[in-house]
Amino acid sequence: MSASSLFNVANSSPNAPLIIHLPPFPTQQPTKTQDLPSVIRDWPVASINYRWHQTTPQLAPADNPHLPIQWPCPVHDVGFAYTWLINNLRLPDHTRRDIYVYGSYVGGSLATSLALTQTTPHVRVGVRGIACFNGIYNWTMFLPDHPVHKKKTRKSTSMTEALKPPPLVEGAHMEELLQSIPDLFHKPADLFDAFASPSLLFHNAGLHIPSSFDQHNLTMVDKMMKLSLNKDENSVSPDEMVMKPARKSHLVFPPRDSTIKIPQTLLMHTSPIVTDVKKKCRKKHTFEVQAEELADLMRRSIEKIEFKERQKWDDDTDSWEEAARQRVRLQNVGDEIDSIVLPLNGEEALIEWLKDIV
Repeated sequence: MSASSLFNVANSSPNAPLIIHLPPFPTQQPTKTQDLPSVIRDWPVASINYRWHQTTPQLAPADNPHLPIQWPCPVHDVGFAYTWLINNLRLPDHTRRDIYVYGSYVGGSLATSLALTQTTPHVRVGVRGIACFNGIYNWTMFLPDHPVHKKKTRKSTSMTEALKPPPLVEGAHMEELLQSIPDLFHKPADLFDAFASPSLLFHNAGLHIPSSFDQHNLTMVDKMMKLSLNKDENSVSPDEMVMKPARKSHLVFPPRDSTIKIPQTLLMHTSPIVTDVKKKCRKKHTFEVQAEELADLMRRSIEKIEFKERQKWDDDTDSWEEAARQRVRLQNVGDEIDSIVLPLNGEEALIEWLKDIV
């Protein structure tokens, strides 16, 4: 069962802000203060010990001790731990306690879905903000059919070149996450769960669920091109076929009748080191792309839903856009490094952000 490791909580004020920490991977749970990111070591911290992709018999499901712990186990662990924290944070009457969530890498997915669904400003104890570093907010981007991988084809491009699949990700850490997907998720449909891919709270995936993590769904045009090359109708299976690509559309989030609000947000990301000048001009699937999509969606929600009443009497759209940008900040913290720790630029950005909002 999930648990939380508490740091600096017992000797802090009962209404001091609390940081909920989601480690980058479940194998890196902190056991002492020095194991936490340096920026939050002096804060009251609850680090959630979620389980994900572990085959240790003692931690595996009781009915099958050799079954890997895959999705949705981690989101249930986070929900259980959060509920426990809320119920056990004792406060004097009529006081509030603010919670800020920090996560990175696979912990960033969990941190974001927690913050987006638990930020209710009117409650005495609740989430007020979230900071993420190199989080994954839309796992469906790792699927080969996702629009992020579509390249512009020139008229002179041959059919062989057109069918050649482009690299799905850019950067060593993104490549490691791509390779780990079959271990983290049981089936491709799991990637479409909005609690795994919180960007999907704001829009549908815009693609069909494939039968495997690395398989393309072929349209009729794709089928004709493939058949013209292979001359074999059996080379295209019925499971690969879809009539037409799915259409992306926006969803209303937060729901208009809910008390949820978009939290104060800081999305930090690194950039992969690209030595090829031509490659620098081509945008591929990176941590930056992940963060940009979520930031755009959250800002759009603030402007279109939260500020909707304001539009009736204030036509200064520039001020709305700036307010949304201040609520949801996006920051490049430098080039990708071998370590997965938050780089110095990220630490400075996180410190500044906490000063502004706490």
